Amino acid sequence: MLIAGVVFVGGCGVWLGWERRASVVVATTALLFGATLLATRSLTVLVLGPVLIMMVERERQRLGRLHAARSDLERLPGVVDELLQRLRSGATLRSVWAPLADEVEGLCDRAADTAVALAAGLIRASVESSLEAGGPATDGLQRLRYTLAGSVQAERLARSAAAQALASAALLCAAPGVFAVVVASVHPELRAFYLHRGAGLVCLLISIGLVYGGWWWMQRLIASLGAPGRRLLLTPASRRLALHEEARRCLAQTVDLLAVCLGSGKTLPAALELVASRGPAVVRDGFASVLARCREGSTLADALPVLVDQLGPAYQPLAGALVVNEQGGASLGLLLGRLADDAESARRFHHELLARRLPIALLPPLTVCMLPAIVVGTLVPLVVVSFGDLGLG
Repeated sequence: MLIAGVVFVGGCGVWLGWERRASVVVATTALLFGATLLATRSLTVLVLGPVLIMMVERERQRLGRLHAARSDLERLPGVVDELLQRLRSGATLRSVWAPLADEVEGLCDRAADTAVALAAGLIRASVESSLEAGGPATDGLQRLRYTLAGSVQAERLARSAAAQALASAALLCAAPGVFAVVVASVHPELRAFYLHRGAGLVCLLISIGLVYGGWWWMQRLIASLGAPGRRLLLTPASRRLALHEEARRCLAQTVDLLAVCLGSGKTLPAALELVASRGPAVVRDGFASVLARCREGSTLADALPVLVDQLGPAYQPLAGALVVNEQGGASLGLLLGRLADDAESARRFHHELLARRLPIALLPPLTVCMLPAIVVGTLVPLVVVSFGDLGLG
């Protein structure tokens, strides 16, 4: 066991030396387990040490990716602000876009977060559409900036709504370990059960697995606050419902892209073509189907019901606005502005509703995972040791 402890500490040191991304927390955890292993010579510590270190490092990397995605998302409205400020000072769009293009292109290509990639792609498509058409871009970019700021606000709402629930969940996650350490420190038989008996190791492994599974489950539920369309896609109906939900979330961005294209001088067919090729991924097929029907000879009014069929009833107002415009009604720019405002208001209301439901949504993982973890990790060993003390074990 002494040799195993030396190998464990040495291996952790080598790994931490090569893995530059390892945090101080991970390094401290590894050295603490190594010292504990040398002091106790316990098989339990030898097994649990690498498991807990791996879990700590994985959680650290997840939090790092989440923080990077939040920073990127909050940066994008500032990119549009820079564009607008320089345009209003008299600079041309091409000269303003050149120093910012690489940053936005990089986010489009490497962003793992869907919201960041969607927002960056929307900025790129809007600016390049304005450059192709050669018309004014200030009004459209102002609308786009408003939508991006709404996305940032919705993400902050989701974070604040989850903070209190996550704090309570973290306390429950730590409860089995804290209780086991406190009781084992004053109960020699229970300490020996944890450190030197196979049954104690099994109880700890099951408890840690339940805690980590419950924590992962809660993170998935919190992620669904920002992407409510995530669900089990077991049937065609559920897949269709998820598609409609995802398309509804992208309605404001789609309307903004249309408004930017039309405001810069593109014709309506050209604007629809750009949305079909470079708009949010979930809406591209719907707009492509409308254009395909128009190429087959149908009028736009006859082809637009396909958009509603594929993307859901949320797109009925947009289809109606396009029909009114084709028939010579109200200004399409005014209609699109109102539609974007309504879509953004609906999205914020939906996020507020989900935020209120989040504490209730977290009850299943707390009940299914955390409570059994407390029972298996603390109460079962205590009962086993107590029966042993009574001579019944």
